[in-house]
This record gives sequence, C-alpha cells and structure tokens, in this order.
Amino acid sequence: MPRLIFKCPYIKGGTSSATAHLENYVKYMATRNGVERIDPGRSGWPATSKQKKMVEQILRDFPLSRGMFEYEDYAAEPTRANASEFITRALEDNYDQIAKKDNYLKYIATRPRAQRVGSHGLFTGEEDQLVLAQVAEAVAAHPGNVWLPIISLRREDAARLGYDKAEEWKALLSKYAMEMAEAMKIPWEDFRWYAAFHDEAHHPHIHMVCYSADPSKGFLTTQGIAQIKSGLAKEIFRQELTELYQKQTQSRNTLNEDARSVLEQLIEQMWSGAVVNHRMEKLMEHLAERLRHTGGRKQYGYLKAPLKAVVDEIVDELTKEPCIAAAYALWYELREDVLRTYKDDLPPRLPLSQQKEFKRIKNIVIEEAVTLGARQQVFHPDDQQDRVPVKDQEEAPLPEAPQPDNDWNDFSESPPDDVPDKTVSAPAKAQMNWSDEYRLARRCLFGGKDQPQDLEQAFTLFQQEAQKGNALAMHDLGRMLADGLGRKIDMQAAHVWYSKALAAFYAVERQKKKRYTEYRIGKLYAAGLGCEQDYGDAARWLQLSADKGYKYAQYSLAGLFRRGQGVEQDDARALELYTASAQQDFPYATYELGKMYRDGIGCEKDAEASERWYRQAFAGFLELEQQSHDDKLQYRIGWMLLHGVGTGKDEAAAREWFEQASKLDNPHAQYQLTRMIFNDPSSTPEQTAQALERLTKAAEAGQDCAQYALGKIYRDGQGVEKDIQKAVALFTLAATKENSFAAFALGKLYLAGDAALPRDPAAALKWLTYAAELGNQFAQYRLGKLLLKGDDGIPKDVIAAIRWLTAAAKQENGYAEYALALVYLTGEDAPKDSVKALSLLKRSAGRGNQFAQYRLGKLLLHLFVPIAIIHIQGDDGTAIIYGIIGCCMMFAAGLSWKYILGAAAAAGAAVAAAFAFFSDKIGKGYQWYRILAVIDPENTTGWAPSKAVWKNIIYQQQRGEIAIGSGGIFGNGLFGDRYYSVPNAHNDFILSWIGNSAGFVGCCVVLGVLFALVVKTFATGARSEDLLGSYICAGIGGALMAQIAVNVGMNLRLLPVIGVTLPFYSAGGSSVLMLYICVGLVLSVYSHNTKSLFG
Repeated sequence: MPRLIFKCPYIKGGTSSATAHLENYVKYMATRNGVERIDPGRSGWPATSKQKKMVEQILRDFPLSRGMFEYEDYAAEPTRANASEFITRALEDNYDQIAKKDNYLKYIATRPRAQRVGSHGLFTGEEDQLVLAQVAEAVAAHPGNVWLPIISLRREDAARLGYDKAEEWKALLSKYAMEMAEAMKIPWEDFRWYAAFHDEAHHPHIHMVCYSADPSKGFLTTQGIAQIKSGLAKEIFRQELTELYQKQTQSRNTLNEDARSVLEQLIEQMWSGAVVNHRMEKLMEHLAERLRHTGGRKQYGYLKAPLKAVVDEIVDELTKEPCIAAAYALWYELREDVLRTYKDDLPPRLPLSQQKEFKRIKNIVIEEAVTLGARQQVFHPDDQQDRVPVKDQEEAPLPEAPQPDNDWNDFSESPPDDVPDKTVSAPAKAQMNWSDEYRLARRCLFGGKDQPQDLEQAFTLFQQEAQKGNALAMHDLGRMLADGLGRKIDMQAAHVWYSKALAAFYAVERQKKKRYTEYRIGKLYAAGLGCEQDYGDAARWLQLSADKGYKYAQYSLAGLFRRGQGVEQDDARALELYTASAQQDFPYATYELGKMYRDGIGCEKDAEASERWYRQAFAGFLELEQQSHDDKLQYRIGWMLLHGVGTGKDEAAAREWFEQASKLDNPHAQYQLTRMIFNDPSSTPEQTAQALERLTKAAEAGQDCAQYALGKIYRDGQGVEKDIQKAVALFTLAATKENSFAAFALGKLYLAGDAALPRDPAAALKWLTYAAELGNQFAQYRLGKLLLKGDDGIPKDVIAAIRWLTAAAKQENGYAEYALALVYLTGEDAPKDSVKALSLLKRSAGRGNQFAQYRLGKLLLHLFVPIAIIHIQGDDGTAIIYGIIGCCMMFAAGLSWKYILGAAAAAGAAVAAAFAFFSDKIGKGYQWYRILAVIDPENTTGWAPSKAVWKNIIYQQQRGEIAIGSGGIFGNGLFGDRYYSVPNAHNDFILSWIGNSAGFVGCCVVLGVLFALVVKTFATGARSEDLLGSYICAGIGGALMAQIAVNVGMNLRLLPVIGVTLPFYSAGGSSVLMLYICVGLVLSVYSHNTKSLFG
C-alpha cells in the first residue's frame, strides 16, 4: 500500500537556533556533497563503523527519525548506500534545530539534487520568480512561529503517481494551501508558504516553510497535523483510496446485512424455542421489553444511556458470530490500509460497538428488537391498544365526542304555553316577559333565515330587557357570558346575572305560582347557576312543575330519578316521567326513551320500540331547530345523522349541522368537526388548520375531551410543531375534570420521559393511579404491569399489581386477563394456580386475544408426540381419537374453533400428501389399501396388486355392510339362526351384528343411548364451576363422540378400518374398564355441580 510521511517541526522566532553539541552534524551536512563519496561498486557493502555510530547518535537525539522511509530501508538492509541516504535525510529534516532559519531556507533551496528554477528551487503558489535573498530575509526576520513541513514519498510511488517533478508538487500544494492554512489556524489572506522539491534517489520529498504575516495568528495542534497529512494523502493517493473506500463500503454493507440476518435467525429461534446463543436471547428480550416502554423515536441517538449500553452489548455479542467477525476483520484491514497512507502508528482496533462507522448496525439491532417486541407479546404482552379495533383502544386517533345527554342547558326554551304571550308577572320590577324585544334578542342570538346572527345586538337587547326586570333576559345574559358568546368568557359576571335571574324567578313565583317558573327555578338549582348546586331543591321545584303536567319539568325530573340525584334512583319512575313528557311531543324525552328501550333500562329490551322513539325524537329536533336555531339542537341532529340514530347514516349532512353549531361556538360540534377532519385522509391543510382552530376553541371553553385531543395533537406533532410541555398542560386540564384518558396519557409521558420532559416515575405513578381509580381499564392494566415488574423509581408491588390487573380484567380487558394468567401460570409472583390461569386464558382467548389463543394453541404441540408414538405402533385409530380428545379439551379451554379446524385441515392435508407420496415409508401397506378400498371399492384404478389382496382388504367391510342390510327394519332376532357371519363381529363390527340381529330400529336405539350419554357428558362439563371438571368432561365427551362416529363409519364403509371399537358394546376388558372409569369421573363432576346449564 502506498504511504506518505509528513513531519512538521517549527522554529520560534527571535531565539538562537544553533547549539554547540550538534556542530558535527552541521559540518557533515555542509560537506556532504564532496566528502566520503560512495563508490557505486561498494554501495551494497555493509555500512562503515563511522556510519553506524552516526546512525545510533541520530536515533538517540532524534527518535522520530525511526519513522522515515530511509531508516526503514537501512533497518532492512544496513548497506553503505542506505546508511548515507538516512544520515543525509535525518540531518536535513532536523536542521531547524541546528541552524538559523535563513540558512535553512538557503539550504533547502540550493542543496544538491534540489530541482532549480533558475539559480534555486524555491517556489510558491504565484507564477513570478522568487528572489531567494528577499524571501530568506523575510523568513529570518519573522518574530512568530515558522512551520517547516516535510513531505516524503517512496520513489516507486512518486514515479507512478507523477510526483517526481517539481511542477506536480507545485500544483498540488497551490491547490491544497488553503486547507493547510485552515489547519494551522491562519487566515488565508495572511498565509505565506514556500517549498522546494528534492529529487532523492530513494525517497523524493518536499521541504516547506509556512508562517502567518500576522505574527499573533497561527496555531498547529496534533489534530491539525493529522488533518494536513490525511488531506494530502487523499489528494496524492486518490485513485487507490477510492477503490479502498468502495471495498470498505461493500464490506460495511455486508456486515450490516449479516447482522440483520443473524438477528432474524435469532428471533426465529426464540419463536421456535431452539435458541443457541442464550446470552443474546436474554439481551434482545430485555431490549425489546424496554423499548416497548420507551417513547419517542426508536433510534440509537435518541435513546438514553442505559438503553444504549444494552444495544452496545448486543452489537459486541454479534461479533462472536463467525460471519460477523470475518466481515468486521475484513473491513478493519481495509481501513488500516487507508490509515497507513498517512499514519505511522495505527490506532488499536475498537470493538464493533465503539466504531462510529457502524452506527447503522445499532439501529438494525433496535429495529429487530422492536420486531421481536411485537411478536414476543405472546410472552410479555403490553399496551396493544393501538393495534386493536378502535372501540377497544385506550385512545382513538381522536376520541368520539360525547353522546348528547339530558344536561341542564341542553335544550332551548320556548315560551310557556299556559301564560299570556306578553307578560307572566309584573309586580315590583321582576317579570317573565316574552316581549317583542326579548324575542328579537333570541333571534339575534341564534340567527335564522330572516335574521342573521348578531351576538352584539343580542347582548344589547338582553341588557335592555334585564333592566326592565325580565328574568328570562337575565338568564340569557348569564349564558352568553358563561359560554363566551360574542365576548370573552366571564364566569363571575355570569354568576351575577344568574343570581339576579333566580331572584327574579322567585319574585315572580311569589306573586303567582306557575309551573313554568317552578321549572326554571328547579333547573337553576340542578345546574348550580346563580346558587349552590342542590339536587334536592331542584327535585322539589321540578316535582311541583311536573305534577302540573309540564313536559319540560317531567323530562328534567326523569333525569334526576335516572341518575339518583336528589332522589332515590328509580329507573321505572324515570321511564314513567319520560313517557309522560314524550306523549306531549317533547323530542328530548323521546330520545331518552329510545336509549332506555335500547338498553333495557327500567323495561325489557325492545329494539323496535327504541327505533320508533328515536325516529320521533329526530323529527322533533328538526322541528324545534327550525323555531330556535339553537346550537345544542344542531349538534344533536348532527350527532344522530353521523351515527344513524333515528335516521339514515349521513356523514355529509352531519358535517353541515356540526358546522352550523360550530359557528355558535358549540364546543362539542367544534370538537366533532375537528375529529372528522383529522380522521379524513383527504382533508386539505386549510381544513386541518380550521379544525385545529375549532378544537382550540373547544378546549378553551373547558371541554375536557377537546383538551385531551388537542394535547394528543401537540404530543404527536400532528399538523403542528411538537410541544410536549403544551401537551402536558392540556392533559392536566382535562385530567382535573376527571378525564381518565388524559390522566393515563400524562402517566405514560412521565413514565417514558423526553428531552422536553424529564422522566418522573413519581408523577407517572400518581397519574396512572388517578386514571386507574377513575376506572380506565388501560391505566389499570399498565399500572398493574408496571407494579408487577417494578421500574426505575417505581418499586415492585405484586399485591397492588394483581389488584389493578384484576380490576382491568373485570372490565373484560383481554390483555389484563392474559397478564394475570401468566402470573398464576408461572407461579413466580403469586401462588401457582393452573386452573385460574386456564380460566383467564380462556376468557382472554374468547375475546380474540391472539396471544392467549397462541398460549392455548401451543397445547396442540403436546398432542403431536403421543400421536406420533401411537402411529409408530401402527394404531392410527387410537391416534385419531387421542387428537380429537385434545382438540375438544382445548376448545373447552377457549381456543377458537378456527384454529382447531385450521390445524385439523393442515394435519389432514399433510397426512394425505404423506400417504400419496411416501405411503411405503410412513405406514404399513394394508393401511394404504384400506383407505383406497373406501375410495375405490371395485378396484377400478388397480390399486390392489392382485385380486386376492383386493378381496382380502374389502372382505370385512363388505360382510359387515351385507349384515346390516340383511337385518331390515326389525332384524333377524337376537337368538335366531339367520345371522350373517362377519369377521370380528364381537369388537370392531359389533354394529353390523346389532343391525343384523335388531335391525334398523335396534341400531337407532343403541346409537341414541350413546348419543344421549355424549350430550349428558358435555352438558355436565358446561355446568361445571371447576375448570378441571369442564376439561375432563370435554375430553371424555370428545372421546365417546369420536369413537362412535369412526366405528359407525367403518361399519357403513364410509371410513377405512382402523380398529376403533363401539363404546360399551364392543368386547374388550381394558376398553370397558377405561370407559367406566371415565363415566365415574363424569359422575364426580356432576355431583359437584351447582349451577344450571341455562340459568
């Protein structure tokens, strides 16, 4: 490999550069042109004693001379010629320590074999001829540092690359001078350099002088020297290095591919249980587990130090694989070839994990660990909610807005139908007046076809009416201030107006008791507007109004009974009140009736009645909206259209209604619009921006689901710049309103940690616990998993972990059920309880949890070994029965029938293919013939090698078939002499004997009894509260059912003869004994049953 030697001594200006003890060096160099000329014929002779002493002295005084090409030649062959070359170059390279600078400059320009341009060989980047004396004087007078670089090549490399002429060196250094100035920390405009090329026989080289015109500038570090040397090597050896770099890249890519292949093989081995490198297995499992609990980007540079250390350890473990070790060694050899071009001493080889060139391999490890984590959930499932249907997710992309409910401000007021159109009351100043001015204010508030919305005008008109003592206007002023309609939200001012409205309603009520006034007072108490919230007082006032048949009061009072607020909870009473209100064509009441009949609350479930009430409600809402244009009505109509409740599903129409309500700043509608836009991939950036603005308004209005959704958007950087701090603030606002999803999101953020949010285990535990206490099943599951294993800063607490996992499991969380099952199955953190574990696995698998199904499905593997052993013994009938027993027990344990049928189909296909292509190896010949005899009983395909074989194979089944047929309806009699002989009639073909003796009726009786026994066995298992009892009955029932089916098939020539007996009828002591033992087990289960099959 070509190599370059670069040295860069320097002289500090203003000091003497000569020393007495080196005088002999100066004399030797000054006289070298004529002293001790070497006879060409003696150049190969050994070095003289004088030369050897000089070499030893040079090495003592200038140890770095050992790195010169000339010394390498002398060390290899200590001849007179090589000694002379080394001594000359060593004295020359260290002349800066011997003579003054001006003398040095003259020396390098005029010494023998310096290539001259005119009288000397000095050159720089300019084309003008240099005046040696002027340059020497300038250099000698320079007060700052003067660097004296020396660049040397081997003769063969210089000749091959063209650097054996001064012109090539001048071109190279002129091009590279700017990089040298940068390395020396000298501004380019101040950089001065001169050079001379010495064409030595062995090693041509360049001498340079470099300095800064500004003496205060210039500083050359070891790193700067390496930078210059490396750059020069890359320029000089460009072609060779390009080839090496290409080989390095190829080698690096090969290593990365090999690493991925090794990791993929490892994961497959882990999956199949055939791992060889157990150390690697543990490390990958640990990394996969940690990455599942790590937020942010899953790349090496973004991981925290402890996780990086795990990745590094895996990478170093990879180098123990022969293919990885070989690829890394090859890459390093190529790298060292490059380094040798400009480095004298190679650095020690680094482990693969510390080699910066292989960052990619670390990310490959992380990618494969993430893949492993996704597959390894069968052993350690974690939060999979993002991969399950939206209805089961812990957090949908944007959660559904709340279904319209019967809150206290959910429907707009209409003038009472039992009072004069103008004034209800007018003593003192308090009144309830649906005056023309008040009606106009309402139209300005909500807008309409003939009246555009004008919130400012509405507020002014309400103020004028309020000054007249109109309680209705006072209430509406409070609402506008509380909801921020046309002005900033001012809850304090709103409370004042609500208080005035309540006082005015009281005054009106004292003047004359009216159901409308009582209703309005009751609503204010129920909502806590203008007073302390008091459901008891609300119920009392609403009851007064409802007793007078006021439909609004009946509706609101029904809500109190439904929720048990201020009254004892009573669904039947709520249903009665809703019905009374609905019969007066009040759509809000009909809507609630639709829900109650749908869910069977206070009544039997009745889908038809529910749909009828929903349709009536939708029509009523449309009619009301035409009158008032209320935003809450618009939201309700939109919600019903979106979900197809009481009307056909129409998302486009729903969106139009939401847009109308959104213009009135309805937070639910704003949120729902945002959700629709964000979930629609065709939404434009403008629509997304508008949606974000609406969502922000909804969040600012205090809607917790909007705050939560907006927090998610800022957390994930969806359409906005990622802002974790803002997300935390929004999640916190929503969580304080008991939004369990927001609290859960906070817990996860604090648990994972981020560059913008330090990891805080205590805060994570606090918010996860809060969310879990609010009943969030996903928080309960995550908290349970966290406490079960413990984490950095979170102590292990098995009791609490099991409590939370149990709470999540009670909410039918399949992952919590699975996690609990593993706890009881392994017995590591709680007493081992296989029965409870299987119960939980069964429930989890029944919910479609693929991990639980996999665990149960692994039981299928346990069937293969005994089935194979039985097959080897030649008893395939028993092998089939054994397989059916196992499948029935696993189905009872919760394994999906799809998996069982799939496995059975695959096994059947495998057996068919095996018999088709390897019948001579996997079974006995007669077994194959018996199968073919069923398919082709007449031997039309010639499957039998001879007629004798064919008759022998079909004989038994043929006789049995004739025996059954000859029995007719009632048979030939049990003790008659007309029995048709069948081989083995006492065991395998007992049914043929029964058919011959007792006929068709006798066969039906026998099979009926057996069928009843099978049904009773399965029913006993289904009623068992003990899982073990259920599995026993399932297995025994499956065995009986399989034996009966196979035996009947054999006798009717539908299945080949495989030696399966008819339970309780075929002869055989051991068979009968085992059957009665099975019956005893079923009776034992039956005797312990307490629950009804259908109760």
